[in-house]
Amino acid sequence: MTEKINEIVKLCAKNNFEFILTKEGDKNKFNIIVEEKKFILNIPDFEDKNLISTLNKKIEELKNLSK
Repeated sequence: MTEKINEIVKLCAKNNFEFILTKEGDKNKFNIIVEEKKFILNIPDFEDKNLISTLNKKIEELKNLSK
């Protein structure tokens, strides 16, 4: 998972997005706010079986923003 987060951080830097990592609440949340150039990653549940696939989807979204 660390590799995925590192990739997101690099893509945020490339796209001039602010990267925000939090651990609040009980559900994982991922937000890309294009207008404000923010990527918010909230991961309180590291045991979520969909976490890696969701991170992969967000990575693809960030890649598409740089096209």
